[in-house]
Amino acid sequence: MQKIRGILPELAAGSLFFVLALLLSSSFAANAHTNVYLDKLWESDPTLYRGYLTGDLITEEARASMYRADDAWDSVSNSTFDFIDSSYQSNSVHYTGNACGVPLGVWYLQRSFGNSYYASTGRCHDDTSYITRSTVTFNTDRTWYTGTGTPSNGQSDLWGIATHELGHASGFSEHLTGNLCPATAARHTMCRNWSWNQTYWARSLEEHDEDSIAEVY
Repeated sequence: MQKIRGILPELAAGSLFFVLALLLSSSFAANAHTNVYLDKLWESDPTLYRGYLTGDLITEEARASMYRADDAWDSVSNSTFDFIDSSYQSNSVHYTGNACGVPLGVWYLQRSFGNSYYASTGRCHDDTSYITRSTVTFNTDRTWYTGTGTPSNGQSDLWGIATHELGHASGFSEHLTGNLCPATAARHTMCRNWSWNQTYWARSLEEHDEDSIAEVY
């Protein structure tokens, strides 16, 4: 079975994806961080293998943005979660709607979603209830910023969005809400409904982002 989670722009409230995300998250307390993970996780002391970005994002800058994103999760205190380079990497693997079809661990891909989405994450579960593989796909209809500064007008921050999506790849099932998600740089990475000029805030994890992953790994 595959689970898919993604991140939406703040102005996409009318989209089907937004409605689905809203319904799925309605049962979670506003400030909860203990129940946001699936009952299906990666095995204990999990290692996720990085795949290649495809399409227009095959650049050193884009790759560096992804590494900075997974480093945010690797550096959480009291957590054993870890991303490493895969021994099997090939940019010949393009978008697939089935996370079970990727070679190993996490695979970075690209596809077109239309303007209502930044990116989406898929997870593959095996018969023992563990997550075994995951995909992160980025919307090719958006203009991606791959630097370390502040994105320009209309640019979506790859580093920030990737950090959010890799949280979902780890098993983060839902989104944080309530006062954990102010319209300031204190906004937690795993909040939903980001506008383009906020996406770079998601680069650094906040308290409940870190508590969530540390409690299950």
